[in-house]
Order: sequence, then C-alpha cells, then structure tokens
Amino acid sequence: IKAECASGILSRGHINRLDSYVDIKSCSMHGKVISIPEENQGNASGLVWSGGKGCCVVECYNEADVISNGLSGGIAWSANISNCANLGIVKGKRVGALVTNTFGYSKVVNCLNLGIVLGEEISGGLVAASDFGGKIANCINYGVCMEIPSGARGGILAILDRETTVQDNY
Repeated sequence: IKAECASGILSRGHINRLDSYVDIKSCSMHGKVISIPEENQGNASGLVWSGGKGCCVVECYNEADVISNGLSGGIAWSANISNCANLGIVKGKRVGALVTNTFGYSKVVNCLNLGIVLGEEISGGLVAASDFGGKIANCINYGVCMEIPSGARGGILAILDRETTVQDNY
C-alpha cells in the first residue's frame, strides 16, 4: 500500500476517522505499508490510522513493515487497543511500535512488541508519545527501539504527559 496517508485496513483516505463505536477484531496485516510522498509528510499505520474515542482494536497483529517520513504506528496512530501485537519494522519521524500517540481516551492494554522501531525524532517501544493522558498497562516490549540520529527514546514510552497512566509494563 502506498499513499500520502496509508494504513493496512482503515485509513484517512478511505474512512476519515472511526469516531463511532466500532470494534476491529481479529485482524492481521502482512507485507508493507509505505507513505513517503514527495511534497508532504506521509503518515502510516499497520491497521488503523485514527480510531477515535469509540473504536477498539482487539486481538489484532501487524507483521508488515510500516514506513513513512512522518508519523508511524505498528497498529494505529491513535486508538484504544488491547491484546494486540507488532512483529514488523516501524519507521518514520515519530514512531511507536503499537501506537504513535495516546490521547485522554486512548488505552493500550495487554499488548506486545517483538518488532523493530526506528524513529528519526521519537521512538517508543510501545507508544511514541502521550498527549493529554491515556493509559498504557500490562504490555511487554521485547523489540529493538532506536532513534536515528538523535531524539527521544523509550522502551515503553518516549514522551510522557503527566496525566498518562503507565503501569505494569515490561
């Protein structure tokens, strides 16, 4: 998949945002998701670009390489995700193996990363950054998390907002 904003299953290009109460369950992505437009910053995610408050991504995994010159998330840019895993390479400027950003409504629970995270500015082993809260709990990162050439890096979370709950992660 190649586009300005690319996602393996649902993207801004196809469905703007899943703001309603939708569950995405038992899905997987394989291959490559690439978003590197010539003029703009591209963004990419393995499964869903933006889930919104009511969207839950449950029991899904990504084995695809997710590559952009902007924001990249192995599962999503932002969504509620549980029991999900990333096994692919996730590369971009601001990168989270599972989710790029959590917001006040976002929860990342019972998830796993076994993939490689390569961020030019921000690299999070599970989540790149928390904005305005959210929750990251009971997750495990066994993957490799690197930033190229310098920036913020964290095995679980690279940038922590004071209102974010981070508990029982390894």
